[in-house]
Amino acid sequence: MPRTPTNSHLHTHSFGPDAPAYGSGNGTSPDRLPEGVYIRQAAQMVGVLPATIRMWEKHGLISPQRTSSGYRVYSLDDVERLRKIRHLMETGLNSAGTLAVLELEDGGVRSSLHNSTDGNVHRTVGERLRGLRRDRGLSLRDLSEKTQLSPSYISALERSLSTASISSLQKLAAALDTQVPALLGGSVSTSSPVVRRRERQRPPGDTPGVVFEDLSTTDSQLEPLLMIIHPGAGSDGSYCHEGEEFLFMLKGRLHITLDGVESYDLETGDAMTFDSMRPHEWSNLTDRDTVIIWVNTPRTF
Repeated sequence: MPRTPTNSHLHTHSFGPDAPAYGSGNGTSPDRLPEGVYIRQAAQMVGVLPATIRMWEKHGLISPQRTSSGYRVYSLDDVERLRKIRHLMETGLNSAGTLAVLELEDGGVRSSLHNSTDGNVHRTVGERLRGLRRDRGLSLRDLSEKTQLSPSYISALERSLSTASISSLQKLAAALDTQVPALLGGSVSTSSPVVRRRERQRPPGDTPGVVFEDLSTTDSQLEPLLMIIHPGAGSDGSYCHEGEEFLFMLKGRLHITLDGVESYDLETGDAMTFDSMRPHEWSNLTDRDTVIIWVNTPRTF
């Protein structure tokens, strides 16, 4: 990670009437520097963490210029794009859906989603969601009322213009009277009591920024998961369901909120238990991976 510029550099390169932008000097330098602000300033202007912007860049949502020293530099247009990204995600879209909307607005076509292997998986999930909805005789509006997700967002999922967050998957599965693996195409449980490290199963669908592996393949009410949450990622909203939950922090930090008001910051070695009917949302607000043993009962993923 590049060293954070000094406060004097940040002031000199800020936008504003009394502070020239980065590279807006007298023009005598043969190599003109890009104009804009550094990532910490951009994050403050948009109201997010620098780690969140790095995650957006990783997902292809923003591509800032860089100085010869490797510092990211965000132009005024970049900052406006960051604000738009935040707004789109606050409406319920995740990274894939936000990118699709941005590229449609830019006049582009996100062909990679439909041509890549991952795109095939996303289409399969979308088709499965549409099939379950129609099998239950539900319209988009019906499912929207059951999940509190917008009809346009559900339609985007079904048409593979977006990938569902964990929060959305939970809500959709509950409304369709099924479990998350049914939406993601998970395999059938086996009777073996042992899961070797190489045998851990992952759902084939995409949950951006979050990887979870099933630590049990038996037909049991107990569902132990190994979850890896990348920087800036999380549940993308609150959700609730029947049962109880237990989690043990193996590595990193996790911010979790219950009932929208009760917040906890968990660190390595911490454990937590709560009733799954309490609306809960969580996120990794750091710049490093968080690893958790997360146990649900009954099975929800």
